[in-house]
Amino acid sequence: MKRRIICDFVYPPIPQRTLDWCATFDGYEPGDPMGFGSTEAEAIADLEEQWAGYEEWLDTQAAAWDAEVDR
Repeated sequence: MKRRIICDFVYPPIPQRTLDWCATFDGYEPGDPMGFGSTEAEAIADLEEQWAGYEEWLDTQAAAWDAEVDR
């Protein structure tokens, strides 16, 4: 299932331009993955990378929980 991605042009008052764009999934809540980049496309790519790591972490947590329940 493809989740809807929301992009915002943040343009923080710092000289570094790699944080100009922020990408989150629709329905973002604190603690959810966020992507950043100097362009909208970079922010989306970063978010997708963050999400892949988050999914892997969730799978690891689920496996640990299942192993604990099976004891």
